[in-house]
Amino acid sequence: MTMRTIGLALSLIIGAASAAAAPQTDHWTVAGLKAPGEIIVDHWGIPHICAASERDAFFLQGYNAARDRLWQVDLWRKRGLGLLSASLGPAYIAQAGASVRMVIDVGAWDNSVVINTPGQPGDPADPHYGDLFPLWAAGAYAPLLYSRAAVDQHAERVIDVTPGE
Repeated sequence: MTMRTIGLALSLIIGAASAAAAPQTDHWTVAGLKAPGEIIVDHWGIPHICAASERDAFFLQGYNAARDRLWQVDLWRKRGLGLLSASLGPAYIAQAGASVRMVIDVGAWDNSVVINTPGQPGDPADPHYGDLFPLWAAGAYAPLLYSRAAVDQHAERVIDVTPGE
């Protein structure tokens, strides 16, 4: 057996093992939620919201945005009010927004792609913070999954949420 054959066999075994690994599951109780739901985070750190009602879907979208990006929302608020330079110094007087590109395939939603320069979620402490930047720099994209089957196939983490007070 050659080294190349051994390397290929190991790659296939490791790839199959990682593809078969169950995603991490967390259980949270969330005040304001009417019925149980899920926030499924895929390999690229992109969250997918699953809820029993449209109201809970929007609620969980806002909850997840705060979970992922509350610090960034506050920076945007300060920037919009002209207060960012007061907090971070004169170098922050002029600002430019992030570059986001999407290609949506309405005939086959799971073929859609997206790229966001800072990555997802955008928190420098998050393990997915830099995932998307190399793709963005190369002009490439990450999948933007829509169907439950595609989301489940790429799930890295599942956050089960239940109603609370």
